Amino acid sequence: MNSATTYLEVAARLVTNAVLCEKSSQKLIAAGKYIEAVSVYIKTLEGNDLNDAEKQFVINNVALYAKRANELLTNDCPSERLHTNAYIDKQQSQVPCMANEDQSECTAKSGMDAEVPESLQSAVCISKPTVKWDDVIGLEEAKGPMQEAVLNPILFPGSPQASFAHKGLLLFGPGGAGKTQLCKALAAEANNATFITVRPDMLLSKWVGESEKLVRG
Repeated sequence: MNSATTYLEVAARLVTNAVLCEKSSQKLIAAGKYIEAVSVYIKTLEGNDLNDAEKQFVINNVALYAKRANELLTNDCPSERLHTNAYIDKQQSQVPCMANEDQSECTAKSGMDAEVPESLQSAVCISKPTVKWDDVIGLEEAKGPMQEAVLNPILFPGSPQASFAHKGLLLFGPGGAGKTQLCKALAAEANNATFITVRPDMLLSKWVGESEKLVRG
């Protein structure tokens, strides 16, 4: 049994568990299982010699289950709307909508400025959050680096500190720790910045040649 077959079996079990959780109204747990399955499917594409049909099968499953996880999270937490990525939108003709999904949801809607590449438009946060720094209690150790990395270069572009700001920050922790609220507060404070939210499944475009365009852009 090769590694690809093992990954596919693991992913199938995760999907089965997710469906069972859905039936018992455990939406968040089901979404987590779908996301785990998506991660396993992605690993299947890495380092395995798959033919075109097998690759397409895996990619379609990633698109389908990432979208289903997105729907479950959205329905359970409307304020935490996750963006459907451009890759999934392009695969609509190959990946059927869920049976209980409104067909209008299968159509990507974008009114972004022409300066934003089409392939990134679905990832750009359009609505401005209303969360403020003071609304997020504690987490001072995270607030400081975030302000230094994002806000200070925008508000004080000529300051020496702006040249030494962090180039990247990783927020981690269990659900409910405040990661999303921190990002919302940051987006609300930075008026002249474009915020992009990226999910792992958005990076799958590399398998169909889209990543080169994004990197060059």
